[in-house]
Amino acid sequence: MKFKLVIELGNDAMLTHHDIRVALIGVTNRLRHTLDGLPLKGQEGVIQDDNGQTVGRWEFTGKR
Repeated sequence: MKFKLVIELGNDAMLTHHDIRVALIGVTNRLRHTLDGLPLKGQEGVIQDDNGQTVGRWEFTGKR
C-alpha cells in the first residue's frame, strides 16, 4: 500500500515553507480526526490553501 500526497506550489497562498506546513498540518488533522478506525485503502482527500483553493490531493492506494 502507498500513501501519495501532491501539493502544487506557486499560487499566492502557497509560496513559503509556512504555507506548506499549514497544508500538511491540515492533512494530518484530517487523518487523525476523521479516518480513525476506517480502512486506509481508498481513503483520499483534497488539500486547500488559506484562500480555500485546492492545491493538492492525498490518497492511500495499492494492495495492503
